[in-house]
Amino acid sequence: MDEILFEMSNLRKSKYKALPVNIWISTDLSVRHREPTIKFQNNYSDRTTSKSDLIPMSIIDGRILVSKKVDISPSDLARVRKFVELNRDLLIKLWNQDIDDEDFRSGADFDF
Repeated sequence: MDEILFEMSNLRKSKYKALPVNIWISTDLSVRHREPTIKFQNNYSDRTTSKSDLIPMSIIDGRILVSKKVDISPSDLARVRKFVELNRDLLIKLWNQDIDDEDFRSGADFDF
């Protein structure tokens, strides 16, 4: 049986101080959404303990892709959207597997 490895990068708020919560970035193979997405942690914990802690957001327009209550503050949600806006091109390249995690991290804008 062929196995496909799925890579998911995480950006921890403890390392990237501009981020209010941890963010997860997937490739196009590893998620069920048909458009480029990130997932952000829906709480302020230092660790993600369950998939249910994560909310998918469109990289294209910052729209939340599930009907679920957002438990982070509106200003922190705006910061997540700002991160996506500033890094949209790189996020899409990572999603499409045109760059790797290291390329993304070295080129991403965390000054917002």
